[in-house]
Amino acid sequence: MEDNLKKQEQITCNPEELTMSEEKFRAVVDNIGIGISLISPKMRILMMNSQMKKWFPNVDLNENNICYRVFNKPPTEEPCAYCPVCQTLKDGQVREVVTETKRQESVVNYRIISSPVRDKAGNIVAAVEMLEDITAQKNMEESLKKKIIDLERFNKVAVGRELKMIELKKQIKELEEKINRACM
Repeated sequence: MEDNLKKQEQITCNPEELTMSEEKFRAVVDNIGIGISLISPKMRILMMNSQMKKWFPNVDLNENNICYRVFNKPPTEEPCAYCPVCQTLKDGQVREVVTETKRQESVVNYRIISSPVRDKAGNIVAAVEMLEDITAQKNMEESLKKKIIDLERFNKVAVGRELKMIELKKQIKELEEKINRACM
């Protein structure tokens, strides 16, 4: 009986508390710095947070926008082969990929994570897609790889030079010893 009362207390929420809770949630989702969208099983964009709207300003949620048509430049007619949302909608698993997405004149690297949204019966009704722009990070990684290659080349030259100097010093010492023996 006490368990039933506790459940009723949990279910009966003050509408003001629900509104405040929803506003807090929306504030977090809109200011997190990660793009979040809700995608239907037919790949229709149902919702986008402010970061997604900033990255994809031409998406009108009142239209029947299909994600692979509006998130890709140029638009595609089929879902992306790597699409984690498609996989999540099929098997209900959380998926993650890193992509190179063409945006006008450049390429943007996104880390994409998709998660299923289920109804009370456990059926998958949508997927949450989270995008993080990791382009700067990828560019830094590439820059660091190049610097490491340059440093390895320099190290090879410097160590080779140092070994050659040691060998030359050894030869000079041997020649000095020969000269000293010849002079005695």
